[in-house]
Amino acid sequence: MPVVAHIYPRNYSAEVPVIRFTPEEIAWAVRCGVETGVDVIKVGYPGDPVAFTEIVASAPVPVVVAGGPQTKTIREGLMFTVEAMRAGAVGAVVGRNIWGADDIESVAASYRAVIHDSATAGQALASVPQGGGI
Repeated sequence: MPVVAHIYPRNYSAEVPVIRFTPEEIAWAVRCGVETGVDVIKVGYPGDPVAFTEIVASAPVPVVVAGGPQTKTIREGLMFTVEAMRAGAVGAVVGRNIWGADDIESVAASYRAVIHDSATAGQALASVPQGGGI
C-alpha cells in the first residue's frame, strides 16, 4: 500500500499556527518526506515556479500539490493548479475548491482536464458541460 505524506510546514511561534509556503519551507517538507521513505509527497505550492521545479526535481518520489486556498472563482483555482503542474507537480489533491462549488461534477471535470490532459484553465472550463457555480 503506498504511503502519501501530507506535509505542511507551520510557524508555531505565531498566536495561531500558520502554514508556511516559502520555497525553503516546501523544500524542507519534501526532504522530510523523502527521508522518511514515503511513496508520494503532497505539499503546498510556494508560488515560485522556478523554485518548485528545482524542489520537485530533487525528489526521487512523485510530488503532488495541495489544492491551495479557497479561491473566489474556479478559474483562479485552476490557474493555480496549472502553474504548479507546469512547475513539475505530477498531480494535485483538490478539496475545498471542488466541494464548495455549486456544480461539483463540472468543477471536478475541469480539474481533471488540467491535471490529466494538461489543459489551461480556459480550456478546462470550456471542455465540460457547465451547470451552476463554475
